[in-house]
Amino acid sequence: MWRIKSMKQSDAIKKTERLFLRQIDETDTEAVVKLRSDEKIYRFFKKPVKLCADDHIRWYRNVYCKNEECIEWIALDDELGFFVGIYGAMKSDENVVELGYITNPEYKQRGYASEAIIGIIKWCSKKWGTEDFLAIVHEDNKPSIEFVYSLGFEERGNNNEFKIMKLHVREDIDDLHPCRCK
Repeated sequence: MWRIKSMKQSDAIKKTERLFLRQIDETDTEAVVKLRSDEKIYRFFKKPVKLCADDHIRWYRNVYCKNEECIEWIALDDELGFFVGIYGAMKSDENVVELGYITNPEYKQRGYASEAIIGIIKWCSKKWGTEDFLAIVHEDNKPSIEFVYSLGFEERGNNNEFKIMKLHVREDIDDLHPCRCK
């Protein structure tokens, strides 16, 4: 069995208003692969390829478990236990955190993504002292661009077909609240 480093075991976000977030683990392979192999989702990735179970397990064991600067959470609806999505944070050398998110299509437009991402922003701010957050969004992914704008991100440039969106937070971190879209 593969062990997650102690930092990852002890520093999971436990609960937001409606979500339970826990560290991703190898038992999540089926759910992760199901989302990451959906062409409607992966076409917006930096490396737009369909994911298979072996690739995910290899990444989990050889990359994720060895990198304390990267944390991925599985989000479950706290009341019903439904798999809502995968949300993550990758810390860079400059103490900037790149956020990542994939929401299960069945649970989009319910405010779950903003709730999860705001929880992660608050966690990163408290745990790592991070004030700057990035979201790298494909220029054709209009819903994702609107999503990060709704959280207060601003466009700071482009890298090929990707928009570089940035959010700076300081003492106003507790003023971040999820939007509930219907």
